[in-house]
Amino acid sequence: VILDRNLSIDYQPPRVGDVARSQADSSALRRLFPDITASDLTDGLRSTAEWFQETKPWLTRVT
Repeated sequence: VILDRNLSIDYQPPRVGDVARSQADSSALRRLFPDITASDLTDGLRSTAEWFQETKPWLTRVT
């Protein structure tokens, strides 16, 4: 539950140009930020959504 809502996943068929598979190399990131630890996906999404909610009024005034 993020932002007090249960959201369902809406799977769609692939679109033309979609990348079938990819994998990032995070070795440079780990060298630059060796003390960063993994976070829970739900907690990270919740924090990001809350940040957008708090920032949106400011963003609306700027645009």
